[in-house]
Amino acid sequence: MLTKRIAILISQVEAIINDAKYRFNLWLENYEPWQGENHTTERNLSFQFATAFLKLNPGGLAFMEVPFAIPPSTKKKNHLDVYLHTKEFDLLLECKNIYAPSHIKMITADIERMNADLINQIHSRHKIKPSKTHGVVFAETWYPHVVDWWEGKYQGTKKAWKDEELKLPTGWNYKAKKIYEHSKKPDGTLFWLYGVSDEL
Repeated sequence: MLTKRIAILISQVEAIINDAKYRFNLWLENYEPWQGENHTTERNLSFQFATAFLKLNPGGLAFMEVPFAIPPSTKKKNHLDVYLHTKEFDLLLECKNIYAPSHIKMITADIERMNADLINQIHSRHKIKPSKTHGVVFAETWYPHVVDWWEGKYQGTKKAWKDEELKLPTGWNYKAKKIYEHSKKPDGTLFWLYGVSDEL
């Protein structure tokens, strides 16, 4: 059962995604960025989310590709897709395009890196100690079976997606949203998938 605090945070994330969807669809009325099966990269997701976040949180800040180290190494060779901050909460955002089970494993790895080491590194750079920190994963897919799997409703026959070891970490809340219908083909509709953690 969701606590009141996490329910409020999820509603804030959903407001960000709804604002991003509205703006993205307006843009798509004038320009489609895809070329055949060559779709936009995860950078587009980072930009759409951060733009909507800043609109809804005018006093907030957003930094892309924030460097961090993975202990025991002290070299900051890794990068968080986006770090978002308000006085009320912080978000650690990782984005992905999903069309294969291997991408779920990459998201799982991203989530596992959202730990005390990463948070301490980011918080240490603040001049004023930030508030509660939450993780968000934000992904896109054109495949309905991926949406079903993300929402725990997959009933298909694709062996790789039925693998019991293929799973998202617990303690997060996962949802999906239909964004744009490009064609009537089975893979002609764009979906955004997202997950929100409790306080990290």
